[in-house]
Amino acid sequence: MSSNTKTFPRVRRFFPIVGTLGVMAAGVLGLGIPMVGDVEAKAVRAESELVQAGARAETDSYIVQILPPASLTVGKETTVEITIKPKDKFHVNMQFPFKFKLAEPPPENVSFPKMTLVRADGTFTEQLGVMKLPVIAKSAGKVKIIGKLSLSVCSDANCVMDKVELEVSVDAR
Repeated sequence: MSSNTKTFPRVRRFFPIVGTLGVMAAGVLGLGIPMVGDVEAKAVRAESELVQAGARAETDSYIVQILPPASLTVGKETTVEITIKPKDKFHVNMQFPFKFKLAEPPPENVSFPKMTLVRADGTFTEQLGVMKLPVIAKSAGKVKIIGKLSLSVCSDANCVMDKVELEVSVDAR
């Protein structure tokens, strides 16, 4: 702190209390400010925001994977699976509009008959969700599949809604 800066200890101690009371009052009045339960739900959601793009993402509430075949055959349609597996006390949110959206533009050496998968493109139970992505390699080499999955899992206490970046490379022959 510089020598010109003055602090007022009583003011610093008073404002957090006033701020907390103001937030609580706004929450009670329905002004859209989250209450304690909302903050806990957001904390559960925030844990996956730290997950880097990859073939697998895992939090305390779910495991998500993109499962490519060992290789792709040039010119032949192949299926890549995207799985959502809830953990412990969680289950797949059966009312959520799951979606997997591929990054645009797609790489030049691959085509996707569908750039966006929706809930109807998959099968869902409370224990597992699976979406099938059709992929066609246009030429030999590494094929990158990159997209964002919108998902939701629930426990008896709350639901977690999340968006997870997934990325995988597959050899095309």
